[in-house]
Amino acid sequence: MRNTFVILFCLFFFKGLTAQKITLEEAIRRALENRQELKAQALEIRIAQNANDKIRAQWLPQLSGTADMRWNTQLQTNVLPVGEFGIPGIPPETTQEVAFGVPFNNSFGIQVGQKIYDGNRKIDRALNEAQVAGAQNQLAQRQIEIRLAVAEAYYAVLYNREKVKLAEQTLSRNQVNLEAGQVRLKEGTALKNDVDRLALDVNNAQLSLRKTRQDLSLSRDHLRYQIRADTGETIEPAEDLAAFMASGAVDFTASLETRPEIQAEAINLQINDLKQKKELARLRPTVSAYGNYSVLQLSEDFNPFASGTWFPYNYLGIRAEAPIFDGKQARLAARDAEVRSQVSRLNLEKLQSDFHYELQSARKTFEQAQLNLEEAGKNIELARQIYETDVFRFQQGVVLQNDLKNSEFSLQTAENNYLTAVYNWLVAELGFRKAAGRL
Repeated sequence: MRNTFVILFCLFFFKGLTAQKITLEEAIRRALENRQELKAQALEIRIAQNANDKIRAQWLPQLSGTADMRWNTQLQTNVLPVGEFGIPGIPPETTQEVAFGVPFNNSFGIQVGQKIYDGNRKIDRALNEAQVAGAQNQLAQRQIEIRLAVAEAYYAVLYNREKVKLAEQTLSRNQVNLEAGQVRLKEGTALKNDVDRLALDVNNAQLSLRKTRQDLSLSRDHLRYQIRADTGETIEPAEDLAAFMASGAVDFTASLETRPEIQAEAINLQINDLKQKKELARLRPTVSAYGNYSVLQLSEDFNPFASGTWFPYNYLGIRAEAPIFDGKQARLAARDAEVRSQVSRLNLEKLQSDFHYELQSARKTFEQAQLNLEEAGKNIELARQIYETDVFRFQQGVVLQNDLKNSEFSLQTAENNYLTAVYNWLVAELGFRKAAGRL
């Protein structure tokens, strides 16, 4: 039984260590599915969409019922000028105190109302649709930000993974040089100080490898965080830098109007224009129909079931309401909305100018990254050729250790420059697609 538990523990342990390989598209898809801010923004869109239901509900018939059971503990006294009625024998100034009514008044009624005309209806619906579009635009902006962050995190893992490979190659070369130096030391053709230097190079290479592996681990953690993967889940990119480099030519077409920032400002402009119309619509009349059916009981005693004490009444009507003077509040509010519309137009022009400059700058950055990549590719080929030649000559005792060290340093520099150039090319291409509105 104990062995069984050990086996099961090992199975689960090694299963947790197994890395899940995902492509960049899969990483982006998982991030879009898991990110909490996107889920919250989707709920904001639902709230905005529900406002349309509220607007439609305002035009449904409004039905209400009332019930009133009243006990007049003391009837109101009224004074009647009975002398003015011309009754014989009663002086003209004579008055009589009279209390009208009965002790118990009970009533039940149903009231119904229906809007017929309201100048705000179309404006309210258009305003809410614009607000829904604004919420959807905010969702699109956040999705672009997440795509960019996930892609950068994915590229960082690939970059650090290649750096680990270069560090391993550097360590391997230094170990070969150390072995060759030790052989020459035994043969008496090398000094111990020279061999110590080679050993130091090996130690430095091991330290550099340890550092690059730590950077790789941190970049993997960052990628896992970006896609909101489980803490115990190991994420490993299924692609490499070469796959992205060979993915095809870069599309330089751009459509700045598709940038969500521009669309957001256009929506703000539309909302401000609608708010101006809404304020002016407050001066328009509203028309509604209404009806009422009620029954009233008048009784000396509290007896809702007494016959002959209930009296029905009902009425129908049409009500029109129109403001005559509101202290210029509607026109002043409309003026403010017009000013905000002008601000939105200026912001829209500024964004268009800014994004046009950003697009040009992003393209130049990418073109420069392309040139740097080509030059780095040429340099690395030449550095490898020189190093391989010097390794052979060093083993033959033709060149000194310092000459080999210089060649190795030149190769290491060329490899790092090429790797950095590849990474910068990918980041520049990503930045251009964002600036072009195609991310």
